[in-house]
Amino acid sequence: MGIFGSFNFSRLSSILRALSMCFPSRLRHRGPVFFRERVLLALGLAALVLSGSTPGLAQQQETNTEAAEAEEEEFFEDYTDLWRRGEYRQALKILESQIDQFQGRRFSDWLIDRAELRFQTGRVDQAIADMEMISRQFQERVFYLRLATYLHYRGRMTEYEEALRRASQIRAYSTRRDSISENRVATGRILELAGEPPRTILNEIYEPIIEQRPNYAPAHLAAGDLAYRKSDYNLAAQYFTKALAIETEKNMDALAGLAECYWKSNDDRLEQTLEEIFEINSRHMRGRAIQVERLLDIGKSEEAMEIINAALDINPVSLRFRALKSGALFLQDELEEMRQLQEEVLRFNPFFSEIFRTTGRIASRHYRFTEGAALQRRALEIDPEDYEARALYAFDLLRLGNEEEGRVELERAWEGNPFSVHVFNMLEVMNTIQDFAVIEQGPFRLQLPKQEVPILAGDALQLLQEAFDKYEKKYEVELSTPVLVQIFDDHDEFMVRSVGLPGTIGYMGICFGQLITMDSPSAREKWAMNWRSVLLHEFVHVITLQKTKNRMPRWLSEGISVYEETQYSPAWGQRLDGQYKRLRDSEPLPGLSDLEKYFTQAKSQTHLMFGYFLSGEFVGFYIDEYGFDALRRGLELIGEGMETEAALAQAAGNSL
Repeated sequence: MGIFGSFNFSRLSSILRALSMCFPSRLRHRGPVFFRERVLLALGLAALVLSGSTPGLAQQQETNTEAAEAEEEEFFEDYTDLWRRGEYRQALKILESQIDQFQGRRFSDWLIDRAELRFQTGRVDQAIADMEMISRQFQERVFYLRLATYLHYRGRMTEYEEALRRASQIRAYSTRRDSISENRVATGRILELAGEPPRTILNEIYEPIIEQRPNYAPAHLAAGDLAYRKSDYNLAAQYFTKALAIETEKNMDALAGLAECYWKSNDDRLEQTLEEIFEINSRHMRGRAIQVERLLDIGKSEEAMEIINAALDINPVSLRFRALKSGALFLQDELEEMRQLQEEVLRFNPFFSEIFRTTGRIASRHYRFTEGAALQRRALEIDPEDYEARALYAFDLLRLGNEEEGRVELERAWEGNPFSVHVFNMLEVMNTIQDFAVIEQGPFRLQLPKQEVPILAGDALQLLQEAFDKYEKKYEVELSTPVLVQIFDDHDEFMVRSVGLPGTIGYMGICFGQLITMDSPSAREKWAMNWRSVLLHEFVHVITLQKTKNRMPRWLSEGISVYEETQYSPAWGQRLDGQYKRLRDSEPLPGLSDLEKYFTQAKSQTHLMFGYFLSGEFVGFYIDEYGFDALRRGLELIGEGMETEAALAQAAGNSL
């Protein structure tokens, strides 16, 4: 009767079902350890059934098949779907239950996912423990790199360096599916952390993988992340777009990378990309962080704080969102709470300089360069090798007119990160400025190309002195001097000196409080600018920014400068232009709280110019209605820390 004796086919079918439960069809390949465990489990079940020592097992399997399949569905699909939708804690709960159901048998993908979910929900030490176990078990670069990332996040730097050393030394091979490609991709990141040139990594690591496996999305993502970190947003976006095209289901990492590229490069495709992200996962952390950054840019710290707190409900120890919260608290003048938060973060990670770097960047974004510089100095005390903080510190010093020290810090930033486009550009322009003529007269230090001196210098200094005498008295402010004025005969050099990048032809002058940069007429087409009106406009910014201790929003500062232009000469300032009709017909007129967007997040050059016009109109209305003394008092209240709209209302003796 053969080896099955009198064994009937119904019972055989039950055994096969039992065995199949050891190898669910929807499982991803789990590697040799997983396979060995499953084989032993399957053989054990078969032996028990065939020996007859488990009477009724076949019947039990027959009746429980449906329930087991439903349970399998919950175990193997639900947690990843929940994770993708942003239900992080529920996904982790299901996954932990799944692992417990199998009584400690260690299936690598589950443990990897558990580590990442624990990390994303703030259980960082547990995530480290998981990844230490996985790294010891599988001895692969990708796992040691992940472990190093977690350790760095926690500030355990000695262990981080050891994990990174192990990652760099271990072989880039295992028998897991995709392991060779995963470990080759990990090699690229390890080389980046070791300081290898990004072009070398792209050409020798990522591009060969992409050529061999063009549909392997992680290689495109890694290349995009590298380009993004080196500020090549156009190249990064190309890689992220290719990663999106590979998979039928949208790759959330690629979408988020694309959104960050669009945000950094002021690309109008950002809104649509964020919508795509939030349609899938309304709680997506990288997407929400971009939202927070944009709200803080326009001073809407209360709205930003709502998103920040929602993110911290998901991950209470999120370093990125706690850094953003520190910036929001700075804008709200909640300085004691800000310091407490910073101390709390440093207890979690004593090396996290970003808590000060981000806060300083946000401060400087609002023209508070003195505070920004102080915060960057604090970041550098925490981590002298934070070259992004050093570059930001250098830019703050330069905007404060401290060119000698700023140049030194630029050189140090470049030495530490010779791939920063902003630092390279600024060093090139500083070399140009070294050849400028320097004229010091009264409270002013004028720098301009030598060939411009006989044409501009005398008239420029006369206009500046006239404005100084008039507006210092009118606005009741004692200016910090000398006021540095730099005039460029090359527009790109003016823009680099001002914002770090060339282009943006619409700008003719920029003021930072004690520094004015601007084009000369030589930098523009004939009749394209009135340099006198530009210089007066920018000097009024010196007055209003110093009056408010650099606390005023840009829209109000621009509005006052436009107003004073029109008072100086009826031919100057902004006029209602026919090009604004399209905006007036297609968009509602803004309230005061909307005006800042025209300057910090302008949709077009027309929107920007419309913002100048509207802001000037409001200032003219305010002075006509409530008097100039009310405006001056409003500026004083803003300088004392009161919110702008409330300050203007109080100074006017009226409700908002």
